[in-house]
Amino acid sequence: MSMQLISMQPITTWWMPVKLSNVWLVVCGPAIILPASYFAQQNPPSQGREVTKLYTGNCAGCHGADMSGGSASSLADAAWRFGGDDASIANSIRDGHPDAGMPAMRQVLNDAEIRALVIYIHERGKAFEQAHTKYNAPTPGTIVQSEKESFKLESVMETGLHEPWAIAFLPDGRMLVTERAGRLRIIEAGRLLPEPVHGMPAVYGGEGGLLDVTLHPNYSHPGSDWIYLSYGDKSPDGQGMTAVIRGRLRDGVFLDQQQIFKADVAHYRAGGQRFGSRLLFDGKGHLFFSVGDRAHPGDEQDLSCPNGKVYRVYDDGGIPKDNPFVDRPGALPGIWTYGHRNPQGLVFSPITGELWEAEHGPRGGDELNILHRGHNYGWPVITYGMNYDGTPITPHTAQQGHGSTRHVLGSFNRHQPYHLLYRQPLPAMDEQSLSGLIGGARATPFSHRRRLGDAPGNSLQGDWPRARCSECTGRLLVYRAQPAGPH
Repeated sequence: MSMQLISMQPITTWWMPVKLSNVWLVVCGPAIILPASYFAQQNPPSQGREVTKLYTGNCAGCHGADMSGGSASSLADAAWRFGGDDASIANSIRDGHPDAGMPAMRQVLNDAEIRALVIYIHERGKAFEQAHTKYNAPTPGTIVQSEKESFKLESVMETGLHEPWAIAFLPDGRMLVTERAGRLRIIEAGRLLPEPVHGMPAVYGGEGGLLDVTLHPNYSHPGSDWIYLSYGDKSPDGQGMTAVIRGRLRDGVFLDQQQIFKADVAHYRAGGQRFGSRLLFDGKGHLFFSVGDRAHPGDEQDLSCPNGKVYRVYDDGGIPKDNPFVDRPGALPGIWTYGHRNPQGLVFSPITGELWEAEHGPRGGDELNILHRGHNYGWPVITYGMNYDGTPITPHTAQQGHGSTRHVLGSFNRHQPYHLLYRQPLPAMDEQSLSGLIGGARATPFSHRRRLGDAPGNSLQGDWPRARCSECTGRLLVYRAQPAGPH
């Protein structure tokens, strides 16, 4: 599908921003809406019944089929008598409130089913909120004064790109843009060059096309002009796995290619889902990159399997001796963290230096994690979500020895867009605020910022202003910071 400036019909979109100085480029393209059956094939084993049937059979008679209320109060308007956090809702379902006419459900629902109902209630509540909220849609060229930043939106590319996935800026001002179908494009002086870069590796299909692109930190130095790409690699028998390569751009050709990461083909998996992937240098000679679990639950917990991991290697693909699993027999020595589902965002906090990771979870279970050396982030043993077919996975959201999940970015339904962390946070960050993109109910994404406060566990707090684009099929846009003051 070709990129267009404006569509007269609303369409779900995904946004991916990239920062350069005081400028943020945003790729805005059509989200891929897939049926539940597409995801259900990759479900972990269910621990209970489908959630809509649970709600209909146990809750709808009092709270209404649409949760708007009946003989009991509404569950969709966020007016909670006994607390609206996960634990309070779970306790209300499990133990009831007999004095208020709410029976206990612990005899008819197991813990995993109660957890699924909590997710479902939040999911429908978010849908109610979005249906009754008016969102801003900044007009290109107009200066907007937000709570923390003044900015304006400029159109960079209006047509010609197909499923753009990532952007990197060359020192001479040109932009490299990956298209998921396997093309690397160049934008020069606001014009998309007609010919893609030649010499690209062949890519798998589905979500596993040409993915991220980034430059070596010393790209401008002689001999360091490396361009790094992640992509879905295809084995001779048609299986796929994430791979990383680097090369040099010479007269429109990708030359001097070197493989940075490529798994043993015995670990390649069928299907086009969950490849990751994000590339990030740490300024100390290390490259971090993420690999999705390839919709193969269980591999994420196996240190001999490449999928469901975040890696740390040298810029040439070599293995640092201080990696956490270098000396563990059978473990892949490049692994930095494991137990991930589909990690597609990596960024270092400019305030703390911590490595942050955004991860597609299952339905209702997207995660924002702070990654620590050698930690296990739990998937699929623990999760905040449930299967896309509405069946519960587990009641457990935490377990000793599993992870440092700081916050879950809300409950979403099966139509998730791709949501990514910014490569760099906006300059208005205070304390430990980070900027990210998340998808709301019905996959209508909006820019979303929350602040990491002083609450127990440093959970993210505070809902900041947000905006969404609901009337475009795809744009390449730029957010440009404006001087402070009235406009």
